[in-house]
Amino acid sequence: MGTSQFIIEGYCQGAYPVDDDNLNEILGESWYQELINAVRAGDTHSALRIAKENFKAEYNTESIYQFESNGIRYVKTLSTNLNLPFIESNGSADMPLFKWIGAHFLMEGPTDIVSQWIESDEDGLKYFCQELFDDWFGNDDRLQDGCYYALGSCWYDLDGFGENGGSISASSVIAGLDQELEISEDQLMSAF
Repeated sequence: MGTSQFIIEGYCQGAYPVDDDNLNEILGESWYQELINAVRAGDTHSALRIAKENFKAEYNTESIYQFESNGIRYVKTLSTNLNLPFIESNGSADMPLFKWIGAHFLMEGPTDIVSQWIESDEDGLKYFCQELFDDWFGNDDRLQDGCYYALGSCWYDLDGFGENGGSISASSVIAGLDQELEISEDQLMSAF
């Protein structure tokens, strides 16, 4: 049985640290104060560099029933994205926040499953069909439920207002059918 790869793009606008214990863990990190100082000074470039060095994103397929039960697995994170850093205080500590965070996750699954999301047009060209994927995926989970974002050991998730989403890169499904996707971050940004 062959495997196919595809990319999920996840994003979260309005993410906050999930709990104060997680935030307290990063307060003692050497980079934390550097990040806060850079944001306060309006040095967005330095703030994003420090944050990106300490930011990680992963995809947890255990949170997605259809992925877990059908052998679809997370391979690696291809890129992470942060923008517009700012600071908010929770009363006891300054929280480094970002207007938007996100990542591109490389996924892999059995070709016989992934090919169920493909249709062909009149000319025989294959394309990813969102409707077929939605029918297969069902309504129990959402793609963003598998996205995990953390600054150091501090897990970030949507809190209150904002938007949390995930979508499959349609062109990556066709490009990765029966093969591994080997792409650079520059190619990722321009192709998918």
